[in-house]
Amino acid sequence: MIVRRTGNLTVTGVALAAAVVGLAACGGSTGPGQPGEPAAKQAGSTLEVRVKPSPDASAGSWTLTCQPPGGTHPAPETACAALRDAQDPFAAPSKQQICTQIYGGPQTASIEGEWSGKSVSADFSRKNGCEIKTWDALEPVFAPGKAAETGSGKGTEKGSPKSTG
Repeated sequence: MIVRRTGNLTVTGVALAAAVVGLAACGGSTGPGQPGEPAAKQAGSTLEVRVKPSPDASAGSWTLTCQPPGGTHPAPETACAALRDAQDPFAAPSKQQICTQIYGGPQTASIEGEWSGKSVSADFSRKNGCEIKTWDALEPVFAPGKAAETGSGKGTEKGSPKSTG
């Protein structure tokens, strides 16, 4: 999930990010891949995505690989791009974030596997404004073709996850 911070923490985070980027520009390549390649492109990314349109529905699942884009996910290029564009899609939310108490729906999702060479495990929902924002940013991962969001549950539409019972 995207970590949202407020106040001085934002300034500190921006300063830290600028320092890291500056240091990275000075050093040579010590890892796999070519200098300047995103971390997701340098290291392995293989994920299992599970989506439940509602509490009573069966979970659907896809595999998603991002080096190169593939797996059983119906739109791996778009899903991988959404994950890369999210600054840290698997980070736990900050306890300091303030979220609107807006319910976005019963959908839940989980992602487990390896992202940029690191083991990841994260749960997602639409239970408040912060979770909805994260869900919307990662929607290509969870609901290509919007099948999971609409709760069709048919599993035969393009973009529907396969049912896992």
